[in-house]
Amino acid sequence: MVAGLFFGLAFGMGSVGAAVLGKLADHSGIDFVYQVCAFLPLIGLLAAFLPMFTSSTCHERVDMLAA
Repeated sequence: MVAGLFFGLAFGMGSVGAAVLGKLADHSGIDFVYQVCAFLPLIGLLAAFLPMFTSSTCHERVDMLAA
């Protein structure tokens, strides 16, 4: 059941991305879209710089928000 949820989300996000890139290609040209797509993996690399939370800091934040 969870696998179906993830596959549905992945295909849904892929279709939204294809539509957005198609609109961008209509307005700017396919060469520009290829250049944009070349830099998309850098967004994934930026995820390495996200802060890492331990369970204790997460619980502290939830307690702080609940107060």
